[in-house]
Amino acid sequence: MKYEIVNEKLNIKACTIGDLTFEQVRSFLEARNDGSSISTLTAFIDEEDEALVLNKDDKRYDLYLAMCEKYLSTTDEKRTNFREKSKDNPHYNTVCLLDKLIEMRRVGEVMKMLGSQKEKYVDYPEHVFDGIIKKHDFSDERFHMWKAYTYGIIQGKRAERARRKAGAVNEAN
Repeated sequence: MKYEIVNEKLNIKACTIGDLTFEQVRSFLEARNDGSSISTLTAFIDEEDEALVLNKDDKRYDLYLAMCEKYLSTTDEKRTNFREKSKDNPHYNTVCLLDKLIEMRRVGEVMKMLGSQKEKYVDYPEHVFDGIIKKHDFSDERFHMWKAYTYGIIQGKRAERARRKAGAVNEAN
């Protein structure tokens, strides 16, 4: 499905409820399982391209867009503080959705790194091994251990390079 690109850098897109397919609507309603209307949908993740898709029909669309842009572009520490303060707010579900999106993107980056070993280092390995198993579904456990070992080697090399670079910068100053 094609969505309107709202923020290309952060991969945020938008659509109206009318743009959704019947299958998407059914899927969203089943996932919520609380009897709510599809019109209450504020955002969802398009897993195909790891995009956040906002509902343009929502009366708080501009507020959610600003919040999502800020949340996706800030540090993990600030996200944690915001999440803790948001627990009793109506937008907490959107914050949880954004956390899921960030996790998906980080795992995707690590999976790219494992495949090509040319991607930027990500120091957030949670769910990486699940991603390895999902992508390389072979019955031999040694294959999964080999991929995990490769990931460890990549992390070690990058940590060593960062340590050397930090030492070189300190010597230059």
